[in-house]
Amino acid sequence: GVGSCFRGVSLCAVGITAVGMAGETLAPTFLAYHANPDKWTPSEYAASYAKVIDGIGEVVLEGSCHCRAVSFKAKSRHPWPYMRCYCGICRKTTAGGGFTINLASDLPHELTGAENLSFYNPVIYEDDNKTPTGKRSKGERAFCKLCGSQLWNWDVRWPELLHPTAGVIETDLPSPPHYCHIMTEFKSNWVSVDKVSESDEEFERYPNMSLAKFHETHAASSGGAGGAGGAGSGSS
Repeated sequence: GVGSCFRGVSLCAVGITAVGMAGETLAPTFLAYHANPDKWTPSEYAASYAKVIDGIGEVVLEGSCHCRAVSFKAKSRHPWPYMRCYCGICRKTTAGGGFTINLASDLPHELTGAENLSFYNPVIYEDDNKTPTGKRSKGERAFCKLCGSQLWNWDVRWPELLHPTAGVIETDLPSPPHYCHIMTEFKSNWVSVDKVSESDEEFERYPNMSLAKFHETHAASSGGAGGAGGAGSGSS
């Protein structure tokens, strides 16, 4: 059931561990990685996400849940909130307007209230969004267990990278040059794909370039970060 894949967090003398509520075997978790990042092997994408892009620079994303029991700061070189995901996981875990926007950042260099986090590895369904496959996503979604806000998505396959939910970020974000609407094959029938500009892109499943590549390509073509004041260089 759903309860078995939410996890309470305990801070032990030997480190931070996540405990399955139904004795299920758990993959390595965000908190375990965050406590000992040097013990993990970076993914093949680590270098591209660490690169500072001319015209965008580096910003510090400050975010928190609604009740502020959890807050964090993380450096980002890819702060455009441009990708709108319409998949069933994003739609149901955020309960938003039919889509979710995730950003890309480093792991938090400041994290307050870790004891108030819960985590969920989403159930994977068939294309009908109803029939369970018996598998779970490797993406681990973090929530405040007090107010329910979804804070970020983290995946063990790309352990150095965090995907904060744009809605919990309090830092002013730059306006993207255009939007990408992804996973539209799975959107609800009441949801319309509202394109902001003629250059907006739409993909039935995954897009044709990564977050890092999108920023690098469009920063070069647009001559900067776009939006009011751009993204700036930020400070730590």
